[in-house]
Amino acid sequence: MNYRERISEITGTVHKWLSDEQGSLAEAIDFAALEEGFERSDIFHRLQELERTITDEALTYWAEQAGLHLVDGKASDSRILCLHPGNLPLVGLQDIIAVLLSGCNYRGKISSREHHLTESLLNCLKQSALSERLSWSTKLEEVEVDGIDAVLFSGSEETVPKVWKKLHEIGCKCPPENRLIRTAAYSVAWMERCSDKDLHHLAEALMRYSGNGCRSVKLIASPLSLDEVKHRLELTFQQFNRVDIKEQDKNVRREIAFALATGKSTVQAGEKIIRSELDFKLNDNVIPWVQTGPDQLADFVNEKSLAVQNVYVEDRNMALKGVLNDRLDLLSKAQTPEIYWCPDGIDPLKWIVQQLY
Repeated sequence: MNYRERISEITGTVHKWLSDEQGSLAEAIDFAALEEGFERSDIFHRLQELERTITDEALTYWAEQAGLHLVDGKASDSRILCLHPGNLPLVGLQDIIAVLLSGCNYRGKISSREHHLTESLLNCLKQSALSERLSWSTKLEEVEVDGIDAVLFSGSEETVPKVWKKLHEIGCKCPPENRLIRTAAYSVAWMERCSDKDLHHLAEALMRYSGNGCRSVKLIASPLSLDEVKHRLELTFQQFNRVDIKEQDKNVRREIAFALATGKSTVQAGEKIIRSELDFKLNDNVIPWVQTGPDQLADFVNEKSLAVQNVYVEDRNMALKGVLNDRLDLLSKAQTPEIYWCPDGIDPLKWIVQQLY
């Protein structure tokens, strides 16, 4: 099967799954919402994005950008182990498609925190012509690790040593140079213009998926103060806020009380608050709004380069001096990336082609 045939098989199977002719997707959605705690609106947003981004044209572009067409026809029996996080619906989908598109064999460790949707799709792929290249489990001990040639890992930097230790214990002998480790944890927004449309995009970037995921904004920098945009922010965020202040976590309420006592401006942002701050100190319950300049933001991003996924700007022409262009992305694309976007600046398909062909 050449890469164009694999593209056709992948897109056809994914869209068949999305059409839900057998009702398996509807069941998986219910379990993902009721058992795994994902918001239904976030699940449907994710599914709509799959329908938009997984097309023959998009996968062909991705394959050619990665150089897959240059090695087409070369046989690959390589086995790739994917270790998926569980913080978002279908969070490991890009790696699954990258492995199958490359022509390699997929071995997956699915997170028990997010497995209903992913396994529903994998079961559908198991009925396709790609079936022999797929195996997975929610338990690492049950994953076939014999002969693993490469590992794709996404997760926190703190868990990396524990993961490699566990893999060694169960007999995975993948060489270090064939381990792709992605540990970026959050993204940053540079809000220079703050139009009503920009604030709507900011709300989406902050609150989609409850603010989880490396593409979600955890820090805002701007030449404007929070007070200058506070009223418009509150009006924009009303449609996104699902949590009444009285129902918020006690730690969040404590942060609000601290802001009131110290005269700091705040805006409710879902289960968290945005609060005016003087520095870039991160807080689990607070999204800092720092009135600053681009040079200071660039210094922070470069210092935290392993943790920061993207720096969002309102317009492509708003290049930030000192911030590498491959870190910049449009704020409007924060929660709607293309299937071929590059986590931690690395194209996983291109990496597979370069390492295993």
